[in-house]
Amino acid sequence: MLKSIKSLLLKLKSSQFLNQILVTVTGNGLGFVIGFLLTPVISRLYPPEAYGLFSIINSIVAVVLMLSTLNYTNAIVLPKSNHKFLRLVQICLFSLSVTTVIISLVLLVFGKFIYLKVSLPVNNLWLYTIPVLVFFSGLIQILNGWLIRLSEFKSISKSKFFGILGGKSTAILIGYMKPFNLVGILIGELVGKLFFISFLLKKQLMRRFNFLITNINIDQIKSVALEYKRYPLFALPANWLQALILQIPIYFLSHYYNLEYVGLYSMANGLLIIPLNILGNSVASVFLKKAVEVEQAEKSLRKQTENLFFKLLYIVTVPFAVLFVFGEEIFSIILGDQWRASGEVASIMSMYFVIQTCAIPISIIYRVKRKEKEFFFYQVISVCIIVLALFSSLSSQSFLMSMKYYSYGNILVYLTGIGMTFSFLGSSIKSIIVIILKSILTVFFVYGFILAINYLVAS
Repeated sequence: MLKSIKSLLLKLKSSQFLNQILVTVTGNGLGFVIGFLLTPVISRLYPPEAYGLFSIINSIVAVVLMLSTLNYTNAIVLPKSNHKFLRLVQICLFSLSVTTVIISLVLLVFGKFIYLKVSLPVNNLWLYTIPVLVFFSGLIQILNGWLIRLSEFKSISKSKFFGILGGKSTAILIGYMKPFNLVGILIGELVGKLFFISFLLKKQLMRRFNFLITNINIDQIKSVALEYKRYPLFALPANWLQALILQIPIYFLSHYYNLEYVGLYSMANGLLIIPLNILGNSVASVFLKKAVEVEQAEKSLRKQTENLFFKLLYIVTVPFAVLFVFGEEIFSIILGDQWRASGEVASIMSMYFVIQTCAIPISIIYRVKRKEKEFFFYQVISVCIIVLALFSSLSSQSFLMSMKYYSYGNILVYLTGIGMTFSFLGSSIKSIIVIILKSILTVFFVYGFILAINYLVAS
């Protein structure tokens, strides 16, 4: 028995894939734990409207960001040739710079009109944080892809940790200096991005940046851009729609309800997405590199992907089930009584986040299998489902009912995405149905078990 355990530990220790996941999860986890621990302080310094304002600005940034690099950032890890990789980085930097300038000019000309349409409760000059955040976020994407290619997962984790710590600390400092202001969280986000970038920019990258600026060959850049043209043609629209899906509830709530409801939703969404940021995105970063290597070696990815999916499912279902039962109480105790309604929203959305947290890391298979066109059509259908779900809720005139319809729509979207991912790997329809049914039964069993315990304790 002891020999078996020792053998297993040695195997885990020698596995580069598992070690890279552990490093990334640990680093990301520390960052998000710090962020989570500081959130109760921030929630008592800022009203829901401040979170609502930040969410509206951030939602605009997220949608524009997808266009800023033409999605070539997703191709950075793929080329075997270092020459092609560097040309892709040049394309991304040029596209990002042009996008930033265009957004700035648009705001300069139409800033007041946009300000009146969005109805922000602050000075219109805060709109100019949008191009700054787009540039910072785009640069982070480029550097992140670069470091994934170099297997520098420790550097990525360290940058996320200090980025979150710097941003949250800044928001707290401003909140103490001027309690219940509306822009402190936004300023904290800007500072956090600067910390993030400063820790991503390693010396070896800085030396390469000098090469990127001074060695520009238009013909070679054009050749590489054409070779990876499927990314702007098919992956870009698909990923833009994916980003839009995540922002639709913010646009919907800001139009049909008010900034306070946007803030309540944003707080719930921000805390629910922590497992995805810690675990899902960490695993996805490492899994992407591993999947590319396996694909290049012409080996099967199906079993490895299925094992990863169910391991994630078993890990995340229990905490989300606890949140489903005790969401209001947890939010009220940790964040303050003004956030109790946000806890109810978190409870409603918990099941959809279970599915999302497991589906997104394995969805990178479409990039490995070069199924950008199919992924695009999937995203079109997804947007239609989410929009239909939200507008179907309007007849109830209830914020919470809108959140329920939104959650049901997302569960359908992500279950469909899981099925599509396994179809890319060559799984039969029967195998896909078994995987989806097994996932649903696992979630229902765990949720039912937690509910039963709560019922027995209460009675």
